[in-house]
Amino acid sequence: MKKILIIALFLIISFNVFSDFQFGPYVVYKFPINKGELSGIDGFGIEDFWFGLDTRLKIKIFQATASMLYHPPAIDYADIIPPQFTTLITLGVSFDLAVIRFGLGVGPGFVVNIGADGMNTADFTTQARVMLDIMMGRVALGISMNTLLNVSGEGDLFDFNNFSYNLGFSILFGGSQEKRERSDKEPESE
Repeated sequence: MKKILIIALFLIISFNVFSDFQFGPYVVYKFPINKGELSGIDGFGIEDFWFGLDTRLKIKIFQATASMLYHPPAIDYADIIPPQFTTLITLGVSFDLAVIRFGLGVGPGFVVNIGADGMNTADFTTQARVMLDIMMGRVALGISMNTLLNVSGEGDLFDFNNFSYNLGFSILFGGSQEKRERSDKEPESE
């Protein structure tokens, strides 16, 4: 038990010293670019959004993200759009420029569709994610865009005939403003 506590303490201290960890609420709007996907559904409603949690871990220029989202069913069209749970994990790079952080990542997505008859289906996807955050101390306001990638080897990487993307907004807490301030300071001359 002592070894586990020592290892956990070591990992916590290491992440605090060498990384920048953030988490917070995440809302995603799905743009229905693929018109056939939502045929028969008019207007703008709760079924156009996903709600959940966004987490980000940055070590030097590398960044890992994980998003867990719930997509509610369409109010009048639950048979067309069932409720979904989605997880997206990306690995990529991230660069800080003053108060702006730009990130780009690629990774797997996992979607579970919850059917009305109790039958659940699951889909695996590969997605690309572009992130832009405004860093304000230990809080960051983020905007991101996700899109599916065609990694089957057949056709283009981006399928522009059935192109759809998701626009996300997050408020991230955590991070290490002190490390950013220390790295921005110039060395003092004696």
